[in-house]
Amino acid sequence: MKRLAGLAAWVAAGAAMLPMVWLVLTSVTTPEQLVLGRVGTELTADNYARVLLQTEFPVYIINSLAIALVSTLLTLGLGLAAAFALTRFRLVAKGPLFALLLGLPLFPQVSILIYLYLLASRSGLLNTYTGLVLPYTALALPLAIWYLVAALDEIPRELDYAAWLDGCSSWRYFLTVVLPLARPALASVGLLVFLVNWNEFIIALVLTSDSASRTAPVGLAMFQGAHFIPWGDIAAATMLVLAPAALVVLFGQRLLIAGLGRGAVK
Repeated sequence: MKRLAGLAAWVAAGAAMLPMVWLVLTSVTTPEQLVLGRVGTELTADNYARVLLQTEFPVYIINSLAIALVSTLLTLGLGLAAAFALTRFRLVAKGPLFALLLGLPLFPQVSILIYLYLLASRSGLLNTYTGLVLPYTALALPLAIWYLVAALDEIPRELDYAAWLDGCSSWRYFLTVVLPLARPALASVGLLVFLVNWNEFIIALVLTSDSASRTAPVGLAMFQGAHFIPWGDIAAATMLVLAPAALVVLFGQRLLIAGLGRGAVK
């Protein structure tokens, strides 16, 4: 039974990897061979060279990296501060506030696009980093707060009492006790938020219209020739978009496991 389950897992993993293998081969196949349907017969790096040297796609990647990193850091900072307040202070209407935070992600992003565009237009935030960082942060905060509240609830209250008896201020307690113990949760939340912001498409499409502020997912959708579709270039650009996300998952998981070992509450 175990062998059958293992075989089924390998078959499922292989089937899931087939599109990725096809994408990689397409990205290194010459356009002439792609037209003939001969994927992987003549390998070349010209597709990557065209994307990196003859298009503005590197600018899109830099834009996505900057926006995703800044919005992730803002989400983590604000989310941890809010979670600390919700778990350590007596707040008026804390229950309804927390319920509101849980309910906000239930609204689809499409329902706020018109209002988001009007707000950004009137504020002069169209085609700017700030115009994307602010909504990305606001949309990710409810999930981050919910996750971090659960993580901070795991910290024993005895640590609170011991710190306060020693005369530790709330700010110092937050920095010296809560922050180190919350690192595993911050790592996992940061990983998730970065990936969501890196891959976000619809808001970036609505709030950006020039190439200087366009993000990588939006730029990828613009890859289409006047008379034909350059599948090789599209595959190469897709691989460039996937690479940072794959690196984040690879190294972020190791960071998360290490953080769980260092910051676990015994």
